[in-house]
Amino acid sequence: FFPKKNKTVIVEYSSPNIAKPFTIGHLRSTIIGDSVANLLEVVGHDVKRDNHVGDWGTQFGKLIYAIQEWGSIKEIEASPRPVKILVDLYVKFHEQAEKNPELVDRAREKFKLLETGDKDSRVLWNKCVEWSWKEFDFIYKKLGISFTENNGRGYGESYFEKDLQSVLDELKKKKLTKKSEGAEIVEFIAEKYPSLMLAKSDGASLYATRDLATDKFRKDKYGKEVLIINEVGAEQTLYFRQLYKLEIMLGWFAKEQRIHIAHGLYRFKDQKMSTRKGNTIWLEDVIAEAESRATKLGSNSTVGPEVAIASLKWNDLKHTPQQDVVFDWEVLLNMQGNSGPYMLYTFV
Repeated sequence: FFPKKNKTVIVEYSSPNIAKPFTIGHLRSTIIGDSVANLLEVVGHDVKRDNHVGDWGTQFGKLIYAIQEWGSIKEIEASPRPVKILVDLYVKFHEQAEKNPELVDRAREKFKLLETGDKDSRVLWNKCVEWSWKEFDFIYKKLGISFTENNGRGYGESYFEKDLQSVLDELKKKKLTKKSEGAEIVEFIAEKYPSLMLAKSDGASLYATRDLATDKFRKDKYGKEVLIINEVGAEQTLYFRQLYKLEIMLGWFAKEQRIHIAHGLYRFKDQKMSTRKGNTIWLEDVIAEAESRATKLGSNSTVGPEVAIASLKWNDLKHTPQQDVVFDWEVLLNMQGNSGPYMLYTFV
């Protein structure tokens, strides 16, 4: 996917979700995306590093409901790790919703209030964003990761909230959407893809709508020749095929301008992590454990943190992105063979 001539390339990677944990599941996109950006930059391309943070969507209706019903803003603000409390509240919402499905409708109503500019909802949402960035900043500093867009935070989904209607209007004008049970959808009959929903029957936006607004912004800001790379998990492959095809149908981009680098998952005893169920491995805890283990490898304990981060990165990059990676401490910090510590030792 390396362009033959120098051009502007946007690499979108990492993209954690506000008010959810920065888990080891986000590590692959962060490491691979940063490496792709480094490679493109070193051969002369103008690289824009974007972090498309998930800071909008119906999950905030759930979270706002949970905070107002069971939470304490004072307690969250006083916590050294406020996102931990937000995750607990998010998990509690789903536990309660399984007993009382009507809570899902309440959450939709809360998100609708947020979308229409309700003052109290916006204040609470802004707090969730700032509480989350407290953790994100810590993680990115540890990993040596930075972004160029929007003052280093990247253009999150909420940034494009104001542009959603104009995108829907353009789709309607070009007769690319149709109504289905009150919702706005796009069909891909020739490609035999499933339909893609762009607006719910209640008018609420979806991830795809916000992605379209994001890419339109990128086209307008950096020119129609821009190359856009999304480093996102392989489970989103179909979605990106739909998105890229729709952007071609709109006349925004040519096929070769949109690239999805799909990565596999980290595996832990054959379980896939799930925030909703509370079964998750926090990246902050993984880094702390890596530092502790790396410090014990040699006599100079001061290099432990650097060896730890290098080991995490090497363990990922020695695999192709598409492979699933079994996370194994014994392999990751082994002083023999194809491991980060051994490669550092050999180089020195």
